Amino acid sequence: MNNFKSKIVSQSIAIVTTTLYPHWYKGNLKKDSTEEEKIQKTRGDLALEMLKAAKEKNFWIVLIDAGSSLEFLEQLTKIGIKSISAKDKALSPSRQQGFKLASKIKGVKVICWLEPEKVSIPKDSLPHAVLPILKNQSDIVIPKRDESAFATYPSYQAEIEKLANKKWNTILKKYKLLPQKADELDIWFGPKFFRNNPHLIKLFLRRYKFKSNRLSRKEYKFDEALDLDLWQNAIILPIISAVKEGYHVMSYPINFSYPAEQKKVENNSSLMRRKREIQFRGILLATEYFTRYITKRKKLDKIKLTRNY
Repeated sequence: MNNFKSKIVSQSIAIVTTTLYPHWYKGNLKKDSTEEEKIQKTRGDLALEMLKAAKEKNFWIVLIDAGSSLEFLEQLTKIGIKSISAKDKALSPSRQQGFKLASKIKGVKVICWLEPEKVSIPKDSLPHAVLPILKNQSDIVIPKRDESAFATYPSYQAEIEKLANKKWNTILKKYKLLPQKADELDIWFGPKFFRNNPHLIKLFLRRYKFKSNRLSRKEYKFDEALDLDLWQNAIILPIISAVKEGYHVMSYPINFSYPAEQKKVENNSSLMRRKREIQFRGILLATEYFTRYITKRKKLDKIKLTRNY
């Protein structure tokens, strides 16, 4: 792809990401930092690297910040990145705020949700991974990791994400949203790329909420996991809705390695293990109920739509 064509394609892509690093500081990692501070410092450094790479490739960048340190925000300014304050600091609403803004940028054909630490995606995978969308071969692309990619992750994370992927795909096949012989979608991989289509965007902007008083006592115990404004509303439930409505969703194999410095601070982290456990329970529980809901296999009062942009 020549430079002219590459720039045209890059300008049709908007990367949306969110940041929240209140404990980030300049310089090297301090030895006396707490576990949380080490994680935020490392992730913040990676986020700055990712944003620099995205800027160098001429992609549009929509960055929603939910409360990072002044030092981090100053670094963003230095590299020429403008951040927008989150209206709602929860994970899904801040992402949805970014989707809505990106959808209004003139000439943008593809919106790419990226976790800010995914440095190699703008460096190595874009714009090639979104070509199926630009060529009208697909509406949503979910990047797919191979075994060599999973081998770079903390072992507990790789194990739980592979199991979660299998269970998620099984649920959609059980309710006939995916063909029995369909390739497994790597839904647990954070990045999601989707066409800037008005109706499709609406699916990504919906917010759902459980009617907790209708859930069983056993399910209600997992209160954190029942919060659909964590990951579910922005990047999980919209995929299920899109499949149900007939949009084409495909996998796209990419080369990816989990950053070694991130693995080092998260490998023995009790905080990150807990986060993965909440993801596992929450996303699968939401998927089961939501899939029943949209296929009308269960009473609709299990889940309700609370807001629709």
